[in-house]
Parts: sequence; C-alpha cells; structure tokens
Amino acid sequence: MEDKLMNIISFGKLMRPSHYIKNILVFTPLLLSEYSGNIVVHTTFVFLIFCLAASAVYAFNDLHDTEHDAIHPTKKMRPIPSGEISKQGAFILSVGLTFLSLSSAFMLNVEVFIYVSLYITINILYTLWLKTIPIIDIILVSSGFVFRFLAGALYLNSDIKLEVSGGIFCICMSLAIGKRLVKLNTAGGIINGELLRMPIVYTRGVLLGMMITSSYFAMISASFYYYETLSDHNYSLYCVVVQICVTVILLSRLIFQMAFNNYEPNQIFTSDQFTHICIVVLIIVFIVSKLFAGSF
Repeated sequence: MEDKLMNIISFGKLMRPSHYIKNILVFTPLLLSEYSGNIVVHTTFVFLIFCLAASAVYAFNDLHDTEHDAIHPTKKMRPIPSGEISKQGAFILSVGLTFLSLSSAFMLNVEVFIYVSLYITINILYTLWLKTIPIIDIILVSSGFVFRFLAGALYLNSDIKLEVSGGIFCICMSLAIGKRLVKLNTAGGIINGELLRMPIVYTRGVLLGMMITSSYFAMISASFYYYETLSDHNYSLYCVVVQICVTVILLSRLIFQMAFNNYEPNQIFTSDQFTHICIVVLIIVFIVSKLFAGSF
C-alpha cells in the first residue's frame, strides 16, 4: 500500500502541478472583455486541458534530460533520475496525457485543439533541439504563453487578441529570460552550458539587459492598451493612471526578485505577497473601470 502511495506521489511530482499557475493566463481575457457564464465554463475547460498538456511536456522533458539531470546538484532529485519512476513509466504518462489533452481539446473546439497542438509541438522541439539556441529558446517558451492567452480569448472580442498578445509575449520573454538568469546566478561554481542546459553565450549582463528591454516593451504595450480602453470604452482616467503605475511597479518587482533575490517566476507568483497585492489591485481596478465606465 505504501509503495503504491509513493508511486502516485512520484508521478504527481513528475506532472509538476505547482506549475499549473502558469495556465491561469487563459483566464486573462475575461478581465478584458464582456462575457457570459458559458464562456467562464469553456475557459475553465481550456485551463484544465493546458494543465494536462503541460504535465505531458514536463514528463517528456524530464525523460529526455534524465542523464543531464542525474549529474545536476538539485535536478538529480527529480523522480526519473532518482529512480522513483522508470523511463517506461514516464513515457507512458507523457503519451497518455498528450492523447488526453489533444482529444479533449478537439472535442471542445478545433481552434483550442490547434493551440494545444502548437504548444505541445514547440515544447517537444524545444526539448529535443532548440533549448540551447540563443534567443530561439526564449521565443519558443514565450510563444507557449501566447497560445494559452489566445486559447482563452477564443470566445471573446477578437480585437483583444491583437491588442494584448504583443504585451503578453514581451512579459513572458522577460520572465523566461529571468528564469535563465536565476539558473546562472544559482549555478555556484558550475559555469557549464551543457550542465545548465542553456546557451553558453548567456552571461549575467546579457540576460539582465534582455530582461529589462523586454519589460520595457511590455510596459509600452500595456500603456497602449490602457490608453485604447480609455478612448474606446470611456474608462476613467484615474483608473488608467493607477493601472499604468501598478504595472510599472509589478514589472520592477519581478525584475528585482529574479535578478537579485534569485526567485524563479513560479516562486514569485506563488509566494511573493507584494506581487499578489499588485495583481489584486490590477484586477480590482479593471473591474471598477468596467462597472463605472463614464462615471468619473
């Protein structure tokens, strides 16, 4: 009985449920447009499908990187290199979750199926060949988040996709770059591109510069969107100013936590209270802007 329980726990660790927070991005379009209750239900299904797809990708990635993870100081404790799960078991899990996510997406919506397929495909390419190619690796990771957003926006105003996708991409580029910066900072005496599994041309200065630049363009995109909502929907100028200020503070916080405190993006969004406050304030201001459009 204990062995079965430990096996279930090990498979659960391999699926990385703590990373499902990234899939909350599919709900973002709900804050940006009018919607009905049915759309919330459909978006929830999209969220669950991306959770399955993400777990399939994580299992495949860990299976492929087993040899490298086995000699890594922390990754060697993962279920496959530590021997908790066999390679065959990980392969079956990955294939099963891939089939389940794709079949569920196809039954829900053909476009959702396309986005989930693209997400899985680019992650497989990333794992097999493109992980160590500079810039391409970051673009692929960021594209996966854009696919999440687009899948969540399927049932909403199509204009939102064009207005916000660029900003989402820039923000996710900044987070992807930050994660690589954290890996480099926490490598200790290990300055080995092969062991870190990322391009060796990435130095701390290069990554920090790229992260700040991406955040800058993300802020520009966000400001354009806020200005358009002010013009098109008669939102309050005060709300728009608050949104811009809080967004600047939030992006600055993310940069600081990744660059100097070595927090990975997932850690920031799950444990950093200041970040939580900024996000809650943004959500509240979005809601107030909608409810009281044209009132003040």
